[in-house]
Amino acid sequence: MIILLNFPVLGEAQQNEVGGALLFESRSFDFGIIEEAAGPVSHSFAFVNTGGRDVFLAYVTPSCSCTTAGYDSGTIHPGEAGEITVTYDPAMLPGQFRQNVLVRVSDKSSVRLYIEGVVKERDKGIDEQYPYFLSKGLQSDVLKVRFGFVAQGERMEKRFALVNTSDREMSLSWSTGFPDPGLKVQMPSSLKPGQEGTVVLAYEIEKGRTGTLDNEFTVSVAGSADSKPIMLEGFAVYTTRGSAHSAALRFAPTVLEFGRLRKWSEAVLYNDGEQDLRILDIETTDGVSAALAKGTVIRGGESLKVKVWMDRKAFQGAKGYVRLFTNDPVRPVREIIVKNNL
Repeated sequence: MIILLNFPVLGEAQQNEVGGALLFESRSFDFGIIEEAAGPVSHSFAFVNTGGRDVFLAYVTPSCSCTTAGYDSGTIHPGEAGEITVTYDPAMLPGQFRQNVLVRVSDKSSVRLYIEGVVKERDKGIDEQYPYFLSKGLQSDVLKVRFGFVAQGERMEKRFALVNTSDREMSLSWSTGFPDPGLKVQMPSSLKPGQEGTVVLAYEIEKGRTGTLDNEFTVSVAGSADSKPIMLEGFAVYTTRGSAHSAALRFAPTVLEFGRLRKWSEAVLYNDGEQDLRILDIETTDGVSAALAKGTVIRGGESLKVKVWMDRKAFQGAKGYVRLFTNDPVRPVREIIVKNNL
Protein backbone atom coordinates (compact mmCIF):
# COMPACT_ATOMS: atom_id res chain seq x y z
CA MET A 1 0.00 0.00 0.00
CA ILE A 2 1.01 3.62 -0.60
CA ILE A 3 1.82 6.07 2.19
CA LEU A 4 -0.07 9.31 1.49
CA LEU A 5 1.12 12.80 2.29
CA ASN A 6 -0.34 16.32 2.04
CA PHE A 7 -4.00 15.34 2.35
CA PRO A 8 -6.55 18.17 2.22
CA VAL A 9 -7.65 20.18 5.22
CA LEU A 10 -11.10 19.59 6.76
CA GLY A 11 -13.33 21.69 4.43
CA GLU A 12 -11.77 20.30 1.27
CA ALA A 13 -11.51 16.81 2.75
CA GLN A 14 -15.28 16.60 3.24
CA GLN A 15 -15.72 17.16 -0.50
CA ASN A 16 -13.20 14.42 -1.28
CA GLU A 17 -14.66 11.77 1.04
CA VAL A 18 -16.73 8.76 0.05
CA GLY A 19 -19.18 7.70 2.73
CA GLY A 20 -17.02 9.07 5.54
CA ALA A 21 -14.46 6.30 4.90
CA LEU A 22 -12.29 6.78 1.79
CA LEU A 23 -10.55 10.14 1.65
CA PHE A 24 -9.07 11.17 -1.71
CA GLU A 25 -6.04 13.46 -1.84
CA SER A 26 -7.72 15.20 -4.80
CA ARG A 27 -10.71 14.54 -7.04
CA SER A 28 -9.49 16.32 -10.18
CA PHE A 29 -6.37 16.52 -12.30
CA ASP A 30 -5.44 18.75 -15.24
CA PHE A 31 -2.99 17.18 -17.71
CA GLY A 32 -2.51 20.54 -19.43
CA ILE A 33 -1.44 20.21 -23.08
CA ILE A 34 -0.68 16.66 -24.19
CA GLU A 35 0.52 15.34 -27.54
CA GLU A 36 -1.79 13.01 -29.45
CA ALA A 37 1.31 11.38 -30.97
CA ALA A 38 2.69 10.55 -27.50
CA GLY A 39 -0.18 8.17 -26.75
CA PRO A 40 -2.17 7.59 -23.53
CA VAL A 41 -1.52 9.56 -20.33
CA SER A 42 -2.27 8.48 -16.77
CA HIS A 43 -2.78 9.97 -13.33
CA SER A 44 -3.17 8.15 -10.01
CA PHE A 45 -5.76 9.42 -7.52
CA ALA A 46 -4.52 8.47 -4.05
CA PHE A 47 -6.87 7.68 -1.16
CA VAL A 48 -6.82 6.37 2.41
CA ASN A 49 -9.45 4.63 4.51
CA THR A 50 -9.96 7.07 7.38
CA GLY A 51 -13.00 5.23 8.76
CA GLY A 52 -13.26 2.53 11.36
CA ARG A 53 -14.53 -0.27 9.09
CA ASP A 54 -13.40 -2.28 6.09
CA VAL A 55 -14.57 -1.03 2.67
CA PHE A 56 -14.02 -2.10 -0.92
CA LEU A 57 -14.58 -0.49 -4.30
CA ALA A 58 -17.91 -1.81 -5.60
CA TYR A 59 -17.28 -0.44 -9.08
CA VAL A 60 -15.22 2.21 -10.87
CA THR A 61 -16.83 3.35 -14.13
CA PRO A 62 -15.30 5.79 -16.66
CA SER A 63 -17.64 8.11 -18.57
CA CYS A 64 -16.10 7.37 -21.98
CA SER A 65 -14.43 4.50 -23.84
CA CYS A 66 -11.42 6.80 -24.27
CA THR A 67 -10.87 6.58 -20.49
CA THR A 68 -9.95 3.55 -18.38
CA ALA A 69 -9.42 3.08 -14.66
CA GLY A 70 -7.14 0.61 -12.91
CA TYR A 71 -7.48 -0.18 -9.21
CA ASP A 72 -7.05 -2.86 -6.51
CA SER A 73 -10.43 -4.53 -6.01
CA GLY A 74 -9.55 -6.02 -2.63
CA THR A 75 -10.67 -4.97 0.85
CA ILE A 76 -9.30 -1.67 2.17
CA HIS A 77 -8.82 -1.90 5.95
CA PRO A 78 -8.94 1.12 8.29
CA GLY A 79 -5.76 3.19 7.89
CA GLU A 80 -4.76 1.54 4.63
CA ALA A 81 -4.12 3.50 1.46
CA GLY A 82 -4.51 2.86 -2.25
CA GLU A 83 -4.94 4.53 -5.59
CA ILE A 84 -7.07 4.56 -8.71
CA THR A 85 -5.08 5.11 -11.90
CA VAL A 86 -7.06 6.87 -14.63
CA THR A 87 -5.73 6.66 -18.19
CA TYR A 88 -6.86 8.81 -21.12
CA ASP A 89 -6.21 7.82 -24.74
CA PRO A 90 -6.09 10.93 -26.97
CA ALA A 91 -6.00 9.03 -30.29
CA MET A 92 -8.24 10.77 -32.86
CA LEU A 93 -9.51 13.17 -30.19
CA PRO A 94 -7.79 16.55 -30.72
CA GLY A 95 -8.91 19.54 -28.69
CA GLN A 96 -10.14 20.08 -25.15
CA PHE A 97 -11.44 17.18 -23.05
CA ARG A 98 -13.01 16.66 -19.63
CA GLN A 99 -13.91 13.15 -18.48
CA ASN A 100 -14.92 11.62 -15.18
CA VAL A 101 -14.81 8.30 -13.36
CA LEU A 102 -17.64 7.27 -11.02
CA VAL A 103 -16.32 5.55 -7.87
CA ARG A 104 -18.78 3.63 -5.71
CA VAL A 105 -17.82 1.86 -2.50
CA SER A 106 -19.41 -1.02 -0.60
CA ASP A 107 -21.70 1.20 1.52
CA LYS A 108 -23.28 2.48 -1.78
CA SER A 109 -21.85 6.00 -1.45
CA SER A 110 -20.06 7.43 -4.48
CA VAL A 111 -17.79 10.17 -5.74
CA ARG A 112 -16.54 11.31 -9.16
CA LEU A 113 -12.92 11.81 -10.19
CA TYR A 114 -12.25 14.28 -13.01
CA ILE A 115 -9.50 14.57 -15.59
CA GLU A 116 -9.10 17.33 -18.18
CA GLY A 117 -6.65 18.77 -20.64
CA VAL A 118 -6.05 19.77 -24.24
CA VAL A 119 -4.86 17.35 -26.94
CA LYS A 120 -2.45 18.74 -29.51
CA GLU A 121 -3.23 17.03 -32.81
CA ARG A 122 -0.46 14.99 -34.38
CA ASP A 123 0.75 15.67 -37.89
CA LYS A 124 -1.01 13.45 -40.43
CA GLY A 125 0.12 12.28 -43.82
CA ILE A 126 -1.85 12.90 -47.01
CA ASP A 127 -3.38 9.42 -47.04
CA GLU A 128 -4.69 9.92 -43.50
CA GLN A 129 -6.09 13.36 -44.21
CA TYR A 130 -7.60 12.24 -47.54
CA PRO A 131 -8.28 8.51 -47.21
CA TYR A 132 -10.81 8.17 -50.07
CA PHE A 133 -9.76 7.74 -53.70
CA LEU A 134 -12.25 9.38 -56.07
CA SER A 135 -10.15 8.92 -59.19
CA LYS A 136 -6.53 8.19 -60.04
CA GLY A 137 -4.54 10.94 -58.33
CA LEU A 138 -7.61 12.59 -56.75
CA GLN A 139 -8.37 11.95 -53.08
CA SER A 140 -11.06 13.24 -50.70
CA ASP A 141 -11.57 13.49 -46.95
CA VAL A 142 -15.18 12.20 -47.17
CA LEU A 143 -17.35 9.77 -49.12
CA LYS A 144 -20.64 10.97 -47.62
CA VAL A 145 -22.02 14.44 -46.84
CA ARG A 146 -24.99 14.59 -44.45
CA PHE A 147 -27.22 17.67 -44.54
CA GLY A 148 -29.91 16.44 -42.13
CA PHE A 149 -33.05 18.61 -42.14
CA VAL A 150 -32.96 21.63 -44.46
CA ALA A 151 -35.97 23.91 -43.88
CA GLN A 152 -37.82 25.76 -46.61
CA GLY A 153 -36.43 29.24 -47.22
CA GLU A 154 -33.12 28.39 -45.55
CA ARG A 155 -29.63 27.63 -46.81
CA MET A 156 -27.44 24.85 -45.39
CA GLU A 157 -23.78 24.67 -46.36
CA LYS A 158 -21.35 21.75 -46.12
CA ARG A 159 -17.71 21.48 -47.20
CA PHE A 160 -15.26 18.75 -48.06
CA ALA A 161 -11.67 18.78 -49.27
CA LEU A 162 -9.77 17.36 -52.25
CA VAL A 163 -6.08 16.90 -53.00
CA ASN A 164 -4.18 16.17 -56.21
CA THR A 165 -1.65 13.44 -55.40
CA SER A 166 -0.54 13.01 -59.00
CA ASP A 167 2.45 14.60 -60.76
CA ARG A 168 0.32 16.51 -63.27
CA GLU A 169 -2.23 19.31 -63.17
CA MET A 170 -5.79 18.07 -63.40
CA SER A 171 -8.93 19.79 -64.72
CA LEU A 172 -12.05 19.14 -62.65
CA SER A 173 -15.78 19.10 -63.33
CA TRP A 174 -18.78 17.88 -61.38
CA SER A 175 -22.12 16.21 -61.96
CA THR A 176 -25.00 14.77 -59.93
CA GLY A 177 -27.06 11.61 -60.22
CA PHE A 178 -30.09 13.74 -61.04
CA PRO A 179 -30.44 17.52 -61.53
CA ASP A 180 -31.39 19.49 -58.42
CA PRO A 181 -31.87 23.26 -58.75
CA GLY A 182 -31.66 23.62 -54.97
CA LEU A 183 -28.06 22.35 -54.86
CA LYS A 184 -25.41 25.06 -55.27
CA VAL A 185 -21.76 24.14 -55.87
CA GLN A 186 -18.47 26.00 -55.58
CA MET A 187 -15.41 24.01 -56.61
CA PRO A 188 -11.93 24.67 -58.04
CA SER A 189 -11.74 24.08 -61.80
CA SER A 190 -8.25 22.62 -61.53
CA LEU A 191 -5.63 21.44 -59.05
CA LYS A 192 -1.87 21.51 -59.49
CA PRO A 193 0.25 18.57 -58.28
CA GLY A 194 0.09 18.43 -54.48
CA GLN A 195 -2.53 21.21 -54.32
CA GLU A 196 -5.51 20.96 -51.96
CA GLY A 197 -8.94 22.41 -52.70
CA THR A 198 -12.31 22.88 -50.99
CA VAL A 199 -15.71 21.97 -52.41
CA VAL A 200 -18.64 23.95 -51.00
CA LEU A 201 -22.07 22.34 -51.32
CA ALA A 202 -25.19 24.24 -50.29
CA TYR A 203 -28.88 23.39 -50.38
CA GLU A 204 -31.30 26.28 -50.80
CA ILE A 205 -34.81 24.92 -50.34
CA GLU A 206 -37.60 26.86 -52.03
CA LYS A 207 -40.97 27.39 -50.41
CA GLY A 208 -43.30 24.44 -50.81
CA ARG A 209 -40.58 21.83 -51.36
CA THR A 210 -40.40 18.75 -49.13
CA GLY A 211 -38.86 15.35 -49.74
CA THR A 212 -35.68 13.32 -49.66
CA LEU A 213 -32.55 15.07 -50.97
CA ASP A 214 -30.37 11.97 -51.45
CA ASN A 215 -28.12 12.32 -54.50
CA GLU A 216 -24.72 11.37 -55.91
CA PHE A 217 -22.09 14.07 -56.38
CA THR A 218 -19.27 13.11 -58.73
CA VAL A 219 -16.02 15.03 -59.23
CA SER A 220 -14.53 14.07 -62.58
CA VAL A 221 -10.95 14.45 -63.76
CA ALA A 222 -10.44 15.29 -67.42
CA GLY A 223 -8.99 12.30 -69.22
CA SER A 224 -10.10 9.81 -66.55
CA ALA A 225 -12.93 7.40 -67.33
CA ASP A 226 -13.96 6.48 -63.77
CA SER A 227 -14.68 8.48 -60.63
CA LYS A 228 -16.18 7.36 -57.32
CA PRO A 229 -19.25 9.42 -56.32
CA ILE A 230 -19.76 11.14 -52.97
CA MET A 231 -23.17 10.42 -51.46
CA LEU A 232 -25.34 13.36 -50.36
CA GLU A 233 -28.01 12.71 -47.72
CA GLY A 234 -30.72 15.00 -46.37
CA PHE A 235 -34.36 16.00 -46.23
CA ALA A 236 -36.17 19.12 -47.40
CA VAL A 237 -38.69 19.93 -44.64
CA TYR A 238 -41.30 22.56 -43.91
CA THR A 239 -39.63 23.92 -40.78
CA THR A 240 -37.38 22.98 -37.87
CA ARG A 241 -38.70 25.75 -35.63
CA GLY A 242 -41.72 25.46 -33.42
CA SER A 243 -43.29 26.10 -30.04
CA ALA A 244 -45.13 24.23 -27.30
CA HIS A 245 -48.30 24.58 -29.38
CA SER A 246 -46.88 23.12 -32.60
CA ALA A 247 -48.18 20.02 -34.33
CA ALA A 248 -46.66 16.76 -33.07
CA LEU A 249 -46.91 13.48 -35.00
CA ARG A 250 -47.04 10.11 -33.27
CA PHE A 251 -48.16 6.82 -34.78
CA ALA A 252 -48.81 3.28 -33.64
CA PRO A 253 -47.72 0.69 -34.37
CA THR A 254 -44.34 1.87 -35.62
CA VAL A 255 -43.78 -1.41 -37.51
CA LEU A 256 -46.34 -3.12 -39.76
CA GLU A 257 -45.64 -6.82 -40.31
CA PHE A 258 -47.06 -8.72 -43.29
CA GLY A 259 -47.40 -12.51 -43.33
CA ARG A 260 -48.40 -14.85 -46.15
CA LEU A 261 -52.14 -14.09 -46.01
CA ARG A 262 -52.01 -10.43 -45.05
CA LYS A 263 -52.17 -7.91 -47.90
CA TRP A 264 -52.85 -4.78 -45.88
CA SER A 265 -52.38 -3.45 -42.36
CA GLU A 266 -53.36 -0.34 -40.45
CA ALA A 267 -51.56 2.38 -38.52
CA VAL A 268 -53.06 5.20 -36.48
CA LEU A 269 -51.57 8.70 -36.82
CA TYR A 270 -51.98 10.95 -33.77
CA ASN A 271 -51.51 14.69 -33.53
CA ASP A 272 -50.35 15.26 -29.95
CA GLY A 273 -49.91 19.00 -30.57
CA GLU A 274 -52.38 21.84 -30.54
CA GLN A 275 -51.92 23.16 -34.07
CA ASP A 276 -53.07 21.34 -37.22
CA LEU A 277 -50.76 18.58 -38.45
CA ARG A 278 -50.37 18.65 -42.24
CA ILE A 279 -49.10 15.78 -44.39
CA LEU A 280 -46.84 17.66 -46.81
CA ASP A 281 -45.41 14.73 -48.73
CA ILE A 282 -45.42 10.92 -48.76
CA GLU A 283 -42.68 8.58 -50.01
CA THR A 284 -42.83 4.79 -50.08
CA THR A 285 -40.55 1.98 -51.16
CA ASP A 286 -41.50 -0.08 -54.22
CA GLY A 287 -44.40 -2.43 -53.49
CA VAL A 288 -45.77 -0.33 -50.61
CA SER A 289 -48.72 2.06 -50.79
CA ALA A 290 -50.79 3.95 -48.23
CA ALA A 291 -54.34 5.30 -48.23
CA LEU A 292 -53.12 8.76 -47.31
CA ALA A 293 -53.19 11.84 -49.51
CA LYS A 294 -50.72 14.69 -49.62
CA GLY A 295 -52.37 17.69 -47.95
CA THR A 296 -54.27 15.66 -45.35
CA VAL A 297 -54.83 17.60 -42.11
CA ILE A 298 -55.13 16.09 -38.63
CA ARG A 299 -56.53 18.51 -36.07
CA GLY A 300 -54.82 19.05 -32.72
CA GLY A 301 -55.53 16.18 -30.32
CA GLU A 302 -57.18 14.05 -33.05
CA SER A 303 -56.10 10.89 -34.90
CA LEU A 304 -56.46 9.23 -38.29
CA LYS A 305 -56.44 5.54 -39.30
CA VAL A 306 -54.37 4.77 -42.39
CA LYS A 307 -54.36 1.53 -44.38
CA VAL A 308 -51.03 0.35 -45.80
CA TRP A 309 -50.76 -2.26 -48.59
CA MET A 310 -47.91 -4.50 -49.67
CA ASP A 311 -47.54 -5.86 -53.22
CA ARG A 312 -45.13 -8.78 -52.82
CA LYS A 313 -44.39 -8.95 -56.54
CA ALA A 314 -42.98 -5.42 -56.48
CA PHE A 315 -41.63 -5.43 -52.92
CA GLN A 316 -37.86 -5.96 -52.73
CA GLY A 317 -36.08 -7.23 -49.62
CA ALA A 318 -37.41 -7.77 -46.12
CA LYS A 319 -38.06 -4.18 -45.06
CA GLY A 320 -39.59 -1.03 -46.52
CA TYR A 321 -41.25 2.14 -45.31
CA VAL A 322 -43.93 4.79 -45.59
CA ARG A 323 -42.05 8.07 -45.15
CA LEU A 324 -44.12 11.05 -44.00
CA PHE A 325 -43.09 14.71 -44.29
CA THR A 326 -45.13 16.96 -42.00
CA ASN A 327 -45.09 20.38 -40.33
CA ASP A 328 -44.01 18.82 -37.02
CA PRO A 329 -40.95 21.01 -36.24
CA VAL A 330 -39.30 18.51 -33.90
CA ARG A 331 -39.61 15.41 -36.09
CA PRO A 332 -40.54 16.64 -39.56
CA VAL A 333 -39.72 13.27 -41.19
CA ARG A 334 -41.06 10.00 -39.79
CA GLU A 335 -41.12 6.46 -41.16
CA ILE A 336 -43.62 3.66 -40.62
CA ILE A 337 -41.56 0.51 -41.12
CA VAL A 338 -43.05 -2.24 -43.31
CA LYS A 339 -41.69 -5.77 -42.85
CA ASN A 340 -42.21 -8.84 -45.03
CA ASN A 341 -42.21 -11.89 -42.76
CA LEU A 342 -42.27 -14.49 -45.53
